[in-house]
Amino acid sequence: RASVPLTVSRPDAPGDRALASFRPGDLVRPRVRLKLRAQPNARSTVLRELSTNTLATVLDTVDGSSESDWIHVQLPEVEGWLATRYTELFSRNEKWIEVDISNQTLIAWNDREPDARLIISSGKPGFRTPLGAFTISQKVPAKRTVATVNGEHWDIPGVPWIMVFRSGGYYIHGVYWHEDFGSAVSHGCVTLAVPDAEWLYQWTPLSAPMLIHE
Repeated sequence: RASVPLTVSRPDAPGDRALASFRPGDLVRPRVRLKLRAQPNARSTVLRELSTNTLATVLDTVDGSSESDWIHVQLPEVEGWLATRYTELFSRNEKWIEVDISNQTLIAWNDREPDARLIISSGKPGFRTPLGAFTISQKVPAKRTVATVNGEHWDIPGVPWIMVFRSGGYYIHGVYWHEDFGSAVSHGCVTLAVPDAEWLYQWTPLSAPMLIHE
């Protein structure tokens, strides 16, 4: 993580995604921990409980009772129904970024097709990379980063290919000062080898959705 004076142009969880109506093919995620139901009503069998970092594909929609409307969704191993009022749009026919902290990998998705799978370095103990859904709010080709956090100080010139995904100094960026990719050694940012960071910077549009999970 680094302290860089950048202006964030969009919030981390834009309201337009939360309020959007759903269409077949959309990627959605629960806004809270949410039960996946076997049928579109609140008394049907619970298939599983989903965390807010779970993505599902919309198969169909249906008008529900006075409680809520429901959407029929597909997960990798099961399909079921989610209450619309507790679900938000994550992505619709667009590029998006998935970061898997457990495996230290990043996938650049073009809708449902992966354009690249890259090895990252995320935050080390005491500098945890935040989990959740974000958007790329700003892009800067290179910037000096200076910060003192948790007793550690750094002053690094020319940090390349910065993409802001959360306020407070959380970025995707390239690093030229280590090669420990595949291990959690950063100060909270999602870091890549410089060639990978440059490719991702050029590939990623502003406001691209980003999901970080374990």
